[in-house]
Amino acid sequence: MPYFAGVAILIATAGIVTAILLPPTYRASSKILVESPQISADLARSTVAADSSSQIQVITESILTTASLVSLANQFDVYGNRENMTDLDVAQDMQKRISIGQLPADLRGAASFEVSFDAETPELSAVVTNELANRILSENIRQRTSRAGDTLDFFKQEVTRLAGNLKDLEGRILAFKNENSEALPDSLDFRRNQQSSQQERLQLLVREEATLRSRKTNLTEAFETYGRVPSSGPQTPQEKLLDQLEQTLAAQSGMFSADSPNITAIKSRIAAVKAEIAASAKADSTGDVKRPASDLDVELAGIDDRLSFITQEKATITTDLADLAKSIAATPANEAVLNALERDYDDVKTQHSAAVSRLAEASTGEQIELRSKGERLTILEPAVAPQRPFSPNRTRLALLSIFAGLVAGGGVVALMEYLNKTVRRPVQLNRALHIEPLAVIPIIRTKRDRQRQRIVAGMALAAGIVVAVVLALVVVHYTTGSINGLGIGVAKI
Repeated sequence: MPYFAGVAILIATAGIVTAILLPPTYRASSKILVESPQISADLARSTVAADSSSQIQVITESILTTASLVSLANQFDVYGNRENMTDLDVAQDMQKRISIGQLPADLRGAASFEVSFDAETPELSAVVTNELANRILSENIRQRTSRAGDTLDFFKQEVTRLAGNLKDLEGRILAFKNENSEALPDSLDFRRNQQSSQQERLQLLVREEATLRSRKTNLTEAFETYGRVPSSGPQTPQEKLLDQLEQTLAAQSGMFSADSPNITAIKSRIAAVKAEIAASAKADSTGDVKRPASDLDVELAGIDDRLSFITQEKATITTDLADLAKSIAATPANEAVLNALERDYDDVKTQHSAAVSRLAEASTGEQIELRSKGERLTILEPAVAPQRPFSPNRTRLALLSIFAGLVAGGGVVALMEYLNKTVRRPVQLNRALHIEPLAVIPIIRTKRDRQRQRIVAGMALAAGIVVAVVLALVVVHYTTGSINGLGIGVAKI
């Protein structure tokens, strides 16, 4: 029993003294509210993401850097003379003291956060917590305005880039149209109509050429036969018929071969009509006027001039038709290239229009952030100096110390019993010596044994009294600030 009491009292006393002597830690906290934007999102919205959880996480990482924490510790002299502490040690300890966490949303769904700081004094805990809250607000404003500005700069650069791409595509399209102005798809129908017109014109010239050559031949034959040129007066029916037959022959010659029945019949008819005209001319020689050969030359010269013009015109039309055929053949390929350029232009134009629209939104979003009209953080409850320390929980530590003392005392007694090999019962004697005892004589305590027990009990009582006095002194010390009230002149530790 004395061993149990001694161990229990020793451990309990050590734990209680430790709980009382541990320095107090004070925790001050401040609540930060996430306010909704002051301008409706239907009218104008900020370009900064409104995820409060990720936002506060980024802000926390920004203010919990080593440089920031060391600056905060130096500003409020958290560690005093820290000759043995490096900046990394200060930053790590400050991170352990600081706590930033999200609070449950209220009935309106508003998000809020709590910032706290652990310090040795209530005042230090409060001022550091308020400084942390102010830094969070400042960092939030800086990050939001910075993001809005970066977004605006990005879309400015994007609009400039797309405008340059548009200008480049416009130049390429214009250059392509200038290089292929005669083979563009928008003039294809016109060139096809022009081709048809030129082909019809060429056919007419061919017919006219055939007619003129036939007339030239007839005039020459008539002059050689009759020694004169037919009168330029009104034509007789035979002459009109001859002209019609010659025109028909010229037209049919382009479609039928020279030995076809149609051509043969027309030629026979022409020969018969010529014979009739010759017979009529001989019968009535007075009806004709002799003309000098110069008249024939004049008429033939006119026909030759016309034939020369027709030849040149045919060459020009043939060249034009070749150029038209070449341009028409090149049009599909040019159309494919031009369509590709125009598609690229339309795509870039669409992107440019979207970028211009987003640039306007980014400009509005930047103004919202610069004027603090978007989502913002406000201090709902500033930190105040706490009245009681946050830790340690002295009552809990004292109870745990008492419990640990009891357990340790019981363990010591059990261990002593286990290690004690003294024979106390007949069974143990039989087991150790293999003999059966005749009788059992109880322990006879002498006067000296009783004195020894009283001395041990007195020492245990004295130890308990000393422990009680020490505990009383410690309690008085931490409640009154000194122990002079007990008549002992000891300064505060």
